[in-house]
Amino acid sequence: MVERLSLEVAGADAVAEALNHAYPMGFVLDDVEARSTFTLRRAQAGPLLMDEAQASARFRFDGGRMDRVMIGMVRRGSVDASTNGLTGRFGPGQCYLPGEPGHHFTGAVTDTCVQVTSLEPALVADTVGHDTDQPLRFHRLRPAAADGDESWRHAVDYALTLLAGDTCPPLLADATARHLAATALTLFPNTYLTASRGLSGPGAVGAASLRRALDFMDDHAHLPVTVGEIAAAAGTTPRAVQYAVRRHTGLTPLGYVRRVRLERAHAELLAADPESGVLVRDVAARWGFAKPGTFSTYYRQVYGRHPSTDLHT
Repeated sequence: MVERLSLEVAGADAVAEALNHAYPMGFVLDDVEARSTFTLRRAQAGPLLMDEAQASARFRFDGGRMDRVMIGMVRRGSVDASTNGLTGRFGPGQCYLPGEPGHHFTGAVTDTCVQVTSLEPALVADTVGHDTDQPLRFHRLRPAAADGDESWRHAVDYALTLLAGDTCPPLLADATARHLAATALTLFPNTYLTASRGLSGPGAVGAASLRRALDFMDDHAHLPVTVGEIAAAAGTTPRAVQYAVRRHTGLTPLGYVRRVRLERAHAELLAADPESGVLVRDVAARWGFAKPGTFSTYYRQVYGRHPSTDLHT
């Protein structure tokens, strides 16, 4: 189910209250014009949370301590941001980080409309196989690549299409949130990726632990699964289970889960009655494959034929 929240307020006190309701991190506003208004439209399915926030006039803010990974994309107006020694001003079409997780952040907005993506730090860490006690630090507030804004816009626009309806399959919501997390980590230089490049293997994982990890992934493929949960089931660390599963299967843990889900989708297509109205895209979505085209390509790589062929067999 897609949950929604709508706020529309006017006046300095009401704007501050609404911001703290939407983002309970201790917002304090300054230099707020009397005509200021704030509007929020939120859609959320599981870990996938997207906001459209609009603020008229201009005001400065002290946002408190950032408790999540947030990425903004300016639709209109301008935004100033400052956090942990990083500063910037951002305009229409630009994506940016308003703050660093665990750090104080301040800024200002001027007649602004911003698309805000919020991700839980644990999900971001799990997406790349990091332990949650490893701090995430960003080196800049803007993407490093010249096409970073376009890449982020495509990822956000797709997520918004999923949230446009009344329902979004749990696996699809989880996969899309992880795609956004991976995209953000790829676009914005950070300590997670630089640390990963310099890591060597974490040591051996026993056969029994590996078997527990594989069994857990097989048994829970129909649910959103994290690397942390897989590691806990195996009785080892996320980093260790990443290496062990890759050595044994040639896939990351989440890549292995993706392969199991493909196998389940394959079996469902073979068993389906083609006259019942079953659609390939619905089966793909049920098993966490967000884009039908990507699912079809992956399916053909593994099975050598289009999924619709098996549906009509």
